[in-house]
Amino acid sequence: MLRTRNPTVVEDWEHEPRLRGARAPTAGAAGSSAAVEVGDTDSPFGVLIVNFRTPARIHPDCVPFLQALRMCSPTRCSAVRPRAQIRRQGLHDPLTGLANRGLFLDRVEHALERSREDGARWPC
Repeated sequence: MLRTRNPTVVEDWEHEPRLRGARAPTAGAAGSSAAVEVGDTDSPFGVLIVNFRTPARIHPDCVPFLQALRMCSPTRCSAVRPRAQIRRQGLHDPLTGLANRGLFLDRVEHALERSREDGARWPC
């Protein structure tokens, strides 16, 4: 699957021709399976697998369903990174990486609020 980037379906693990010479599954193992790659095609980060105890039990909708699930996961993961990156760029100087005026004023405001709540007095 990882070499071809296509879904993999094994209808019967005991008689799978792609696994000639490999050990047979142990007792209680999967009889049939369907799997799809998760993540971007350039950098996959996992495999989504559904196993069935009996051979030839894979429903025709199983692979399309797994492919739909696969599309949800990377979208959510990859959307978090750009948001965090945009936030950082908005609060830090691009040349030095130091906090900019907006972040500095926000931190000062929070420090003043905490000191008021604690009853501390500022000399200014």
